[in-house]
Amino acid sequence: MTMNEQHNHNDEAEQNEPVLHGSLDATDDEKRQGIVDQVQADSPGLSFDDVLFRLTQRLSDSEVPTSVEQIQGLAERIVNGRA
Repeated sequence: MTMNEQHNHNDEAEQNEPVLHGSLDATDDEKRQGIVDQVQADSPGLSFDDVLFRLTQRLSDSEVPTSVEQIQGLAERIVNGRA
């Protein structure tokens, strides 16, 4: 395999975002809940502000439309263990 072929082969195999089976078929609500579940699992003991930052970042990165008020409510639920 030439260097160019190897480079092209590596580009095809690169995954730039997490993709779970069926995730591309999920509704925005399902995607949002999946992100909430991930943030909750990754954020035990973190402050509201830290959870809010992580949740906002992940929702933005995933392009899941969510209002500021909705993100704040979800972050509160995560911090209080009710997500």
